[in-house]
Amino acid sequence: MTQPNRRSYSDGIPNAASDYRLPPQLPPPWTDPRDAELYFEQDLTHFPHPLAMLDYDFAKHCVDHGMSMAVKRLSSPFRTEMRRFWTHVYTREVLYCPPQEVQEVWNTTTREAFAPMLADLGRHWSNVWLPEIRAAQRSWSAFDLEGASDADLADHLARSLQLIRRVWEIHFEVVYSVGHAWNMYYETFMELFEGATRLEAMTPLEGLDNMTAEAGRAIWQLAELAQAVPAVAETVASSDPSEALARLRDTPGAEVFLTGFDDYLQAYGHRSTSINLSSKSLVEDPTPVVSQLRDALTNPGSDPRRHQDGRNRDREQAIERARLALEHYPGQFRKEFEHRLAQAQVAVQLKENHNFVIDYECTAAMRRLVMEVARRLVVTGSLERQEDVLHLSLEELQAAANALAKNVTGALDLSMLVAERAAEMERYAGVEVPTTLGTPPPKPPAEASEAPAPEPGTFVGVGMSAGVARGRVRVARSFDDAGALRPGEVLVATSTTQPWSPLFATAAALVTEAGGVLSHVGVIAREYRLPAVSGVAKAVDVLKDGMIVEVDGLAGVVRVISEG
Repeated sequence: MTQPNRRSYSDGIPNAASDYRLPPQLPPPWTDPRDAELYFEQDLTHFPHPLAMLDYDFAKHCVDHGMSMAVKRLSSPFRTEMRRFWTHVYTREVLYCPPQEVQEVWNTTTREAFAPMLADLGRHWSNVWLPEIRAAQRSWSAFDLEGASDADLADHLARSLQLIRRVWEIHFEVVYSVGHAWNMYYETFMELFEGATRLEAMTPLEGLDNMTAEAGRAIWQLAELAQAVPAVAETVASSDPSEALARLRDTPGAEVFLTGFDDYLQAYGHRSTSINLSSKSLVEDPTPVVSQLRDALTNPGSDPRRHQDGRNRDREQAIERARLALEHYPGQFRKEFEHRLAQAQVAVQLKENHNFVIDYECTAAMRRLVMEVARRLVVTGSLERQEDVLHLSLEELQAAANALAKNVTGALDLSMLVAERAAEMERYAGVEVPTTLGTPPPKPPAEASEAPAPEPGTFVGVGMSAGVARGRVRVARSFDDAGALRPGEVLVATSTTQPWSPLFATAAALVTEAGGVLSHVGVIAREYRLPAVSGVAKAVDVLKDGMIVEVDGLAGVVRVISEG
């Protein structure tokens, strides 16, 4: 659903030494005045939109705990902490040592803690992390949600909330390991090859298979099934995506395609479209899959499988060039490069794979559980609608499940609490909130001077995927909006998640507010040979539907060619 137009907020928030100048829609966020001495940044990468209470509480339950445990195990010098202001998520960095000692800690204690995992990162994933994740998923899929007693359901919810915390501990063990492997490789690459760019360092890591790419290719395999029966292809291409499946079930000859579609959902559909409990899985709502399939049928030249040989060739040629350049270096340098390269290649694959199974599959499993509790609360009259459960905290959800188990829900009326939380969401809907809060840390001397302002109509970000493309802007504030993308358009979004990936075959280029070279956006954009730029501030506001823009994915620049 498209967000309402944002109300302008231009006063800004000075640092803690000044008076706050907030418009009436934004009361001071602090419950503790000392928080104003801290520094928070809006988390646009993971949570670009307002979060209902349950979404936020679930994220904090998983993320803050998972990160804290991983930090302890890996002796990391810092972590981030989540907070919710005006229904938006902000994070702050928490350091466990003086800032000037961070690099020393990373180079000593932290690297030593990483050593066992980085010795063979792929084996650690296959033999340690993934089996534990799959065991958790089996416990969820084996539980009979609809047939369980209220008491068993309440117990299952309590166990699952503990289990998902352990899964997210694994998430951050992987995240820290992946980041560390990339940093070690990048440092080695830049030291050995003077003058190399970040994107050049990424080329030896391209074209490696992962679960996200596999799911994207499967869309095009579905398109081949559809093309085999002209009536099926015509129905998919011409129907509203929300109505196509119903029409296909009455289409002669569609049986093989529909079986293939069901197989796709069974293999790839048990994923949410974001890491929020409010997000329906693709099994619940397959409309995005149909929309992506329609794009594949109407734009067959964008099949990402056509680029696979080229990506493999580019990767191997880049590795060969690096090896030739190191041919006369001492053996220890060549050995170090090969070791760091192998680690980084596995890390890039795990970057996508761990998100696929944890962030999306496990979140979808937890949503199914939460919605079953909500269904029973509706039956007893404690909730009016299932979706109202999103306005509860986890503690309130568990208390409600326990009340079901004790058959005392007759006195449990959650309507006032739900109304209050829903009103909060409505109050801040469309309000533009500041991207930073509190007292900013001092800038290092090298960063103290401001960069010159770009020319009017030019926006500078970070190049994520090389190439230059022009096209008409299509702004997608949410995944639902992205279905309107047409072939050859430039997709502009706050950020993207894995279910967006097949859209990369449709777009001419990609511009996001959040992301980076090693982010999901960067990794998959390069797999699709899609010019992409991240870090463009307020891109979804300053770039309008219909504008013609040029995206330079190497330079990290977006230029407005015409207003449309």
